[in-house]
Parts: sequence; C-alpha cells; structure tokens
Amino acid sequence: MTYESKAETCTLVENSTEAIEWTAGWCTVSGTVTISEPVTVSGAVNLILADGYNLTAEKGIVVTTGNSLTIYAQTGGTGTLNATGTTDSNNNASAGIGGGGGMDGAGGNANSITIYGGSVTATSYARAVSSGSAGIGDGANNINGGGGDVTIYGGTVQATGSSLGAGLGGGG
Repeated sequence: MTYESKAETCTLVENSTEAIEWTAGWCTVSGTVTISEPVTVSGAVNLILADGYNLTAEKGIVVTTGNSLTIYAQTGGTGTLNATGTTDSNNNASAGIGGGGGMDGAGGNANSITIYGGSVTATSYARAVSSGSAGIGDGANNINGGGGDVTIYGGTVQATGSSLGAGLGGGG
C-alpha cells in the first residue's frame, strides 16, 4: 500500500539534535534527515517514507502501549528508515522501533507497529550480555517482553535484536 498524494499535506520530519515527539497524524520524510536523540510516538502516527529519501533515528523510535506507528512508502518504495535503539544507564536496551528499556519493565512493551513499504532497518544495541531488545518490538527489562503487535505487509525489513532480544518480537 502506498500513499503518493498524501505526502503534500503531512508534517515534514526534520533534522533534530534533541529528543522529539511525533503526535497523532501524518508525517513524511522528504529529505535526508537525522534525529540524534530518541523519537517518541504519541497516539496513532502515520509515517510516509518519500521516494529516494532517508530517515536515520540514531537512538530509536519508541512506540509504547496505547500508541501506534504505521510506515508507508511512496509508489517507488525507495524511501528508507534506519533506527538504532539505545541503552540506559542500567544497560537496558530499547528496541530500534518499539518499546524502551527499563529496570522495572515500565517502558518495555511495544504496542502497534505496521509496515506497508519502504526499506526499514531496525537494530537494538546493548552493552551488557544479559540485556537485549528486539530490533522491532519490545524493549529490554527485568520482565521478558511479549513482542507487541508487529505487522509487515510489504517493503524490505531488516530487524536485528541485541543479546537476548528477537529481530522481530520480544525483548529479553
């Protein structure tokens, strides 16, 4: 499923060196964009990867319980998203796309992540061998994550979990 005409009425995703929040609605990547701090999804967010452009989320995209992220591509399907989760001071990793890490389990569960197209690469990174998150899905915590709700309808998806985390699904 692609959305060619919708991109003109969307909020543009822009470069940022600060943590940002995407709120419910439509947004699009129509340039080469780098966000160096975590992106938090609030509500139902629809992201369009415009053809030929790239979004790099250096510290991941956090989608927690009660929120959702749906990723679309334009007709050519050549837009890309690269998201790498980060670790907190306790070495708990967050998913590349999905739940954050936390010792009490509060930030670990992802909710709804749907991919319709584009090229999506999501990687979780953990410094400790005992902590891991999914590439796309749940973050790490002291309670193993259940995997959230990840649905892929199309595109090219590469998801790599860290340590005890799955590529797609649950964190450890």
